[in-house]
Amino acid sequence: MSIISNKIISQEYRVSSTTVLNWIENAINKKNNLHVEKVGKKYKITDNANNRTELESLTGIAKIYKNKIEMKKIAIDESIYNFFSRDQLIELISSLSLHKRIPLKFSYLGKGARLWEKFADTGKKLGKYQTSLKTPLLLKKILPLILDRTRAQKKINIIDLGTGTSSSMTDIAKYFFEMGLLKTYVGVDISEELLNISKKNIENINKEINYKKYVFDIEKSDFLNILFENKSEDAINLVFFIGCTIGNMENIHRTLENLRYSLGLNDLLIISNKIDTIEKRTQFEPLALNNPHSWIVQELGIDILKAKMGTEYDKKSNRRRGYFLMDKDYIIDFKKVALDIKICLYKDEKVVFWYHEMSTRESIIRELDIAGLELLDLTTTDDLSHLVVVTKSKDESII
Repeated sequence: MSIISNKIISQEYRVSSTTVLNWIENAINKKNNLHVEKVGKKYKITDNANNRTELESLTGIAKIYKNKIEMKKIAIDESIYNFFSRDQLIELISSLSLHKRIPLKFSYLGKGARLWEKFADTGKKLGKYQTSLKTPLLLKKILPLILDRTRAQKKINIIDLGTGTSSSMTDIAKYFFEMGLLKTYVGVDISEELLNISKKNIENINKEINYKKYVFDIEKSDFLNILFENKSEDAINLVFFIGCTIGNMENIHRTLENLRYSLGLNDLLIISNKIDTIEKRTQFEPLALNNPHSWIVQELGIDILKAKMGTEYDKKSNRRRGYFLMDKDYIIDFKKVALDIKICLYKDEKVVFWYHEMSTRESIIRELDIAGLELLDLTTTDDLSHLVVVTKSKDESII
């Protein structure tokens, strides 16, 4: 039996994925002439002459229906080109057209940095942003282990990956500085604006702290050069990937491999994330329109006040997600990129703008092992809401 995937049908017949699902449902209920077969738990459209003819017919009906739907044509405002490099724009376009998803990392670029700073600071003051409150407690718990592992070294470099505002790192940075152990604080983030905020917060501890910043996308490649530039015989690198940033990655496995390939001998990698439970998958708070990650959706010209915002747990990706349900058809024209690229988003399609994958003890241990990282310690908060792991590379032949 040969089937046609929903994605292929959507692309070949230029209809939304929702339309394809509706056709399948109608076929099951004998409301059209499509032949479908059950594959696993889902029904799929079989690839045969009858179905090809029926798909052409249904497409024609869909086009008549689509002509009655409001459409918005958007020429991207040139201000967005100030936030993104050409490569980042191409990645955004690719992810949006293929997966109907905006890479979360891009929401921290440009004005997104200030929006995130305001959100994090307000949430921390009101006690609503638990990650910023729990992370310092986790770091305090693992401090004895870190000190034991670094005792033979005279100094340490803090490598802060995905810095955000670095508010969760101020306590531990202050500790090492006041102990006379902090040689360099290295901030690494995709957003230069966030790095500037991070630098300000770390230097508020003491102006004498040596802060270096690197604008870098750790999802794309290893950062061996960054560690090498800051490596010395009298210092060890403590690489902090905290604040649950790992759960925001497009591909956690690839990111962990990038980290592993970058670690030197004696370097430690510290990672934190939220702990997954059934309740947290299904009962998390709905996102609000003032969420700091939704600004790019609006910047693309989508009417977010008319589009329905929703939240869900996606079993396929094991992620909590936030999305906008398109209120109309959109044609978005990126005139300055490559060959005048246009993206079509259809009414009732979901565009995902936020996502987070939490960890269980078992899943984080498995991911570390697959990536070639050795687990030295796993610690949780008292309420079992967050965890932190201390790891190192298994490869002892590294520099």
